Amino acid sequence: GLTRVGGLAGYSVRSEINRCGAIAEVTSIHSTESYAGGLIGFVSTNGKVSNCYAFGVVTSEEEASGCGGLIGTILSATISKSYSTRSDFVLGFAFLKYPFGFSSYL
Repeated sequence: GLTRVGGLAGYSVRSEINRCGAIAEVTSIHSTESYAGGLIGFVSTNGKVSNCYAFGVVTSEEEASGCGGLIGTILSATISKSYSTRSDFVLGFAFLKYPFGFSSYL
């Protein structure tokens, strides 16, 4: 996908996501404002994610704004009882191991 990509959803605003999972290979090909996550690319504005998981590889072909094994970017959201079973992702050619790419007001 281009900017906001995830195994379940690319973009989640004011949503409650509960009891779900994604087994996916996620790739972002946009160089700016790129948010890629194994479950969700971007979660914001009082969003809630609970009891969820992601398994797979998250790839960004360019330098990403937020890229993570579970969620790419979190702004003003609540994440609970959720995990990534394989939290390594590829950013260009470097492997990193984080469940979240960028967090603010978590």
